[in-house]
Amino acid sequence: MSCGNPLTKPPAGTSLRSARPIARRLARGALASAWALRHPREPLARKLEPSRTEPRWTLTDDGWDLPLRRIPPRPGATGEPIVLAAELGQGLHTLDLAPDRSLARMLHRAGFDVWLFQHRGTPDARPPAHEAACDLDAVAVHDIPATLDRIRGITGAHRVLWLGHGLGAQAALAYLARGGDRISALVGIACPVRFARTTTRARVVGRVAEWLPARWRVPLGTVADVLAPGPGDRLFRPLASESSGLDRRSILLHGTQAVRCGFIRQAARWFEHGHLSDRTGTIDYTVALQACTVPMLFVTAAGDPMCPPDAIGPLLGPPERVRLHLDARWSHFDPLVADAASTRVFVPIRQWVDA
Repeated sequence: MSCGNPLTKPPAGTSLRSARPIARRLARGALASAWALRHPREPLARKLEPSRTEPRWTLTDDGWDLPLRRIPPRPGATGEPIVLAAELGQGLHTLDLAPDRSLARMLHRAGFDVWLFQHRGTPDARPPAHEAACDLDAVAVHDIPATLDRIRGITGAHRVLWLGHGLGAQAALAYLARGGDRISALVGIACPVRFARTTTRARVVGRVAEWLPARWRVPLGTVADVLAPGPGDRLFRPLASESSGLDRRSILLHGTQAVRCGFIRQAARWFEHGHLSDRTGTIDYTVALQACTVPMLFVTAAGDPMCPPDAIGPLLGPPERVRLHLDARWSHFDPLVADAASTRVFVPIRQWVDA
């Protein structure tokens, strides 16, 4: 596994890519101005206050450059490295939304060495010139080992803690199911491994994704920008029912990203087969995880339509696997951004990883 140094020379096409964020900022500014005229007492979204991070670009063995980021440890901190990984289609803002609503900052204050993982499915990842797989299996086989190599090269740590939301945890589960042994403990927030029978509409989406190149992106971020002030907030509410409208709109505007077709294709197969599996459907990751002894904490919410409580049932049972269950007022994103998340979710997670 080869891991590159932080990249300093921008690749070809950077000027085009750098123009896109500027255009999005201008569009969001116009959107915020229009919102302010109609809602003078409530801002459209939170002002961005991201944590100060260090870029640590990582090169995978199949040629992808991944934008790994590190929150520099506090002076004297001796905590174990912990990797934070976001849900599919979400950037780092769900893990670091605001100073008082940030798992990343809470763990950093507790003394952990915090790393923010971004896989090949994120818009900032740089693909190789040749064809390379782009789905959850590729993240488990290539991206996670490269990231762990990079962290070990900097910190000397042979194993890390892993905290993932949705696909951010599913990728780590797939890594462990394939025999990975460099994650010492896993926190999985709303990460289903069992799936209800797919609908006709979902099957159609999966079939369309089969026809498209795996690298192609579905522009969810652009759609979220357009819909955030009105219908987007209403449509998103079932996934963040315990959170404020301000926080929901902030996730839509600042957190939502494009999704590559390869991930949609593999996720569609999970609904066809009913369980978390590899891209061919021949490996049931939940079965492969039965022999895994890595301690795991799962956070579920009774009101989460994407990960109902029984969706992680196959992983429960062994004494080293525990669950933090939230009532029906909580949904998919609430454990990260709800007003009560810092006390109801963040504190138990910190206590568990401390132990």
